[in-house]
Amino acid sequence: MTNRAAFLAALAWSCAVAASATAAAPHPVQIHLAYAGTGPAYRSRSVTWKTLGPTVVSEPFVEFGKAVEELSGGSKASSRTYNASVGYIHVGYIDALQQGAQRIFFRVGDRATGVWSDVSSFEMPGVDQAEKPFTALVYGDMGVRGSETTVARVNHLAQSGEVDIIAHAGDIGYAGDYSSHEFEPVWARFFDQLQPAMTRVPYMVAVGNNDRGCKNDTVCKGVLKYSYNFTNYKQLFQMPSWEKTQNMWYSYNSGPVHWVSISTETGFSDAPFGDHGGHQLEWLARDLEEANKPENRKLRPWIVVLGHRPIYSSIIIYNDFFSPIGFCRKLQEAFEDIMYKNGVDLFFNGHVHGYERNWPVYKSEVEQKSYDNPRSTVHVMAGAAGDMEGNDPWIAYSFIEPRWTGICPPPPH
Repeated sequence: MTNRAAFLAALAWSCAVAASATAAAPHPVQIHLAYAGTGPAYRSRSVTWKTLGPTVVSEPFVEFGKAVEELSGGSKASSRTYNASVGYIHVGYIDALQQGAQRIFFRVGDRATGVWSDVSSFEMPGVDQAEKPFTALVYGDMGVRGSETTVARVNHLAQSGEVDIIAHAGDIGYAGDYSSHEFEPVWARFFDQLQPAMTRVPYMVAVGNNDRGCKNDTVCKGVLKYSYNFTNYKQLFQMPSWEKTQNMWYSYNSGPVHWVSISTETGFSDAPFGDHGGHQLEWLARDLEEANKPENRKLRPWIVVLGHRPIYSSIIIYNDFFSPIGFCRKLQEAFEDIMYKNGVDLFFNGHVHGYERNWPVYKSEVEQKSYDNPRSTVHVMAGAAGDMEGNDPWIAYSFIEPRWTGICPPPPH
C-alpha cells in the first residue's frame, strides 16, 4: 500500500470512528433553568438537562456568552442518575457577565463528542433589579393531559418576556397516575412541552403529594422501586441548596421578592409522608427571620411562600366553616405562626384543582376585607393548571363560605 493510500485509509477509519462516536453520543433533552441561590448567587442560574439511555457523557459542559457566536464562557457540569437505564441528569451553572441587565446565550452538551443542544437565551437581571417591576407566573397541579391551553399560554408568556419567573406549587406532571411503562415517558413529556419556557426563565418548584412516585405500592416496590420517596422530583430538578435538602425546602431572591419553597408533605410533625429526619420548621424560622430584618426588607419588601397543600380552603372537606380541619389544621399548626411572626405577605398553594383567594387571615380570623397593607398573610390557591384528574366541581365547595373566603368558584347559574 502506498503512503497516500495508507493515509486515506487511516483518514477514512478515523472519520468513521468519529461519526460512530457522535451517533452514539446522547443528545441533551429536558433542559431547564433555575435560580442558583440567594445573595450574589441570585444572578447565577443552574441549568439542568438529561441524556437518555445508559451511555455516560464523558464531558458534560455548559457554554454561554453575550451572543450566539460568542459563547466564550463555560463550566463543566456534574452528572448523576437514579436509574442508569433511563439516563443521566447533568447540572451546570451560568454566571452573570456584567453588572447590568444582559441577555445571555447558552447551550449544553458533551464537549468531548461535540454533541450540543440548540442555543437558547434568557435575560439576566442587573444588580439593581430589586427596584424594578417584576412579574411572576404561579400555578400548581399541572399534568401532561388537560393542560394544553395552559402550556401554550405559559410558553408564550415566557418567550415574549412577559414573566420573570415561573413557580410551580407541586404535583408536577402526574406521572404517578399512569402505568409503570408510562411513568418515565410522562416525566419526559412534561419537560418537553415546557422547554420553550424553561430555557427562557427560571422554573422553580415545590413538592406535592403526587410527586412522591408511582401510586401502586406493588409496582413501586417492583419495577418502579427506584421512583419511590420523591426520587424523580429530587433528581430531575436542581433548586437552591440541593445538596442539603434535594429541593424539599429552600429559599432564594428574585427581584423585590424573597421566595421560600416549603414541603407540605414531609419535614414536620404529622406530615403526610413523615418527618424524614428533616428540620424544616427550624430552618424556616431562621430563614424568615433573616429575610424580615429591616435592612433586608428594605431591599426586598415582599416575602412569598410557595407550597402545595393549602391551610385555608373553601372545599367542604377541608373546613368546618370556622377553621381548617384535617391536614389543613396540621399545616396551620406547623407553619402559620412562623409565617405570621415574620410578615409573610403571600402563601401560594394548589392541591385543590381550582382557584381561590382569601382575605388576610390568621388563626382563622379575618384581619380585614381588603388587601391594603395587611399584617396577616394572604393565601392564594392556584391549582387549576390542568391535569388528567380534572378540576374540582363547584359542588365540592362549602355551601356556606368560610369567613376567610375572598374569591372562589361560584355555583353555575
